[in-house]
Amino acid sequence: MSHPVFLDASALSRMPNGADREWEAFWKDARQELEANNAPPLLWWCLFSSSDLRRARAIDDEDIGSEERDALLDDVGADQTYPYLVTDQGAALDRLRQRRATILSAIGPENASIYDGFTALIEQQFRPFLLVRTSGMIDVADAEPFFAATLAELDALDRGGAPGPRLEELVQEIRNAPLKDRIWLLSGTGDVDIWPTADLDPSRGQRRVENGQRFGQVDQDDVFRGAAPTPVRTRNKRIDSLVEWLGSFVAAAAGLGTYYFTLSWVAAVGAFLVAALAVGVGIGWLRR
Repeated sequence: MSHPVFLDASALSRMPNGADREWEAFWKDARQELEANNAPPLLWWCLFSSSDLRRARAIDDEDIGSEERDALLDDVGADQTYPYLVTDQGAALDRLRQRRATILSAIGPENASIYDGFTALIEQQFRPFLLVRTSGMIDVADAEPFFAATLAELDALDRGGAPGPRLEELVQEIRNAPLKDRIWLLSGTGDVDIWPTADLDPSRGQRRVENGQRFGQVDQDDVFRGAAPTPVRTRNKRIDSLVEWLGSFVAAAAGLGTYYFTLSWVAAVGAFLVAALAVGVGIGWLRR
C-alpha cells in the first residue's frame, strides 16, 4: 500500500484551509506537483530549513460541508494536527544551490544531472510557494520529531557540519540504488511532460503509465496522445486505513462467532479465512 506525499507549487504560503473552503480553489488551480512514497525524498528536503516546519489540523484537509470532512472528524477528531513544510521559491532555490556541492559529494557526482535538472524544474515550474503535503504518511500526527531532526541536520550542513544519521540513511539509499532508479529516489515523480525530462529518463513514457496505473495520476490515453495528464484527486489515506481496520474486525468476528456456536477451531479458522478473502476482494473493488 502506498503512503504518498506531494510537493506542490502553491499560491498560498501555508496549507489550504478546509474551514475556509480553500481546497476547491487549490484543486482547480492545477499547478505542478511531484509525488513520492512514505516520506519526502532527499532533494525535497534540500528545499527547506527548520523555519519552514508548520502544523495543520487534519480535518482541514477537506472543505467544510463535505462528506470527506465528516468522515475525518469521526476518524481523528477536531483537534488532531500533523506537520508539513512550506517555503517560497526564492528561499528554496537558494538552499538548493548552497547545498549542491555538499550533497553531491555525499551521493556521488554522477547524480549532478539529476540535481541540476531538479533545480531547473523548481525554478521554472514551482512558484510562488512550495508546499509538501504529508497527510498520507504513516502516523503523520507523530512525525514532527522526524521532520525537525532531518531539517536540523540540513541546517547543520549549511554551517559546515557533517551529515547526521537521517541524512546518512537517505544518502546510503541513493548510493546503493541502481543508477536508473536514482532519479525516483532523489526527486519523486511528476507529470509525463514535466518530470523527469527525457534526457534524464528516456523510458519516462512507460514509467509514467506504470505510475499512473498505481497512483491514479495519469490517464494512459493522455500519455500516448502526448497530452498533459488530467489532475486526479488522490484518495484520502485515513479513510483507506479505516476501511482496512473495519475489514479486519469483520474477519475476526466471523472466526470468533463460528467458534462460539460450534466450539470447533477448525471451523473458526475456516470462517476467518473465508471472511478475510471476501473483505480483501471487497476493498480491492472499492479502490478501483
